[in-house]
Amino acid sequence: MSIAISEIVARSEQGVTKPFLCRTPDGKSWFVKGLVGVGAEALRAEWICGKLAKALRFPIPGFSVAEVDDLLVKSSAVEGVFELGRKYSFGSRAVPGAQEISFTQSMSVPLELKARLLLFDWWIQNEDRTLGAISGNPNMLSTGSSPIEVHLIDHHNAFDREFNPDNFWRNHIFADARGIWTLAWQRRETKRLMNAFTKLEDAWEEMPDAWFPDSDRTLSTSALEHTRIAAILSRPKDDPSSFWKIP
Repeated sequence: MSIAISEIVARSEQGVTKPFLCRTPDGKSWFVKGLVGVGAEALRAEWICGKLAKALRFPIPGFSVAEVDDLLVKSSAVEGVFELGRKYSFGSRAVPGAQEISFTQSMSVPLELKARLLLFDWWIQNEDRTLGAISGNPNMLSTGSSPIEVHLIDHHNAFDREFNPDNFWRNHIFADARGIWTLAWQRRETKRLMNAFTKLEDAWEEMPDAWFPDSDRTLSTSALEHTRIAAILSRPKDDPSSFWKIP
């Protein structure tokens, strides 16, 4: 299932990738990242992590493969629009009234949710959720005020080939929440993670061929990448002592 983009409105100034604000024929707004702009590996990470987050019932905006016609790209005056070339992009539904979460707001997120989000990023090897009193890149939106609602975005850096555990624990927005990772909590969450892990195969098959090397998911390079990601996600079951060991 994919969505057709009918209008490229502007380029967002938020985040590192600066996605494009687009609209579908029904008038709904989406933030879209293109294959040319961020690369196939980033789009695969977005898609897989979106599926995993949904399976774990995390608050994540709706997402879809976004089809952007070449003629629409060529006729657009939006700066950098060429990044949406090659048709198949990743689209994330715009959340009405959402803003990047502030440091003060992050302190009011329930402790259990903090701990589970911390675990999620540890599981997918995502260092890219940081925030301090002065600066950071939380990759999280907020709506409402009391209580606030959070929305996870931007998982293009997951399954990081250069993942650094020390940096993760030093910089993650919710690193302090690891205090509730008791043995009973770990056993419960391991079951949740492994249930979500079963979604990997469907997620892999749902992605467009264009998101694989040479637009061919059957190549050995694609198989090796699948194996790499599966190995990362299976750690809670296959190597629990290492997975739950905090540097």
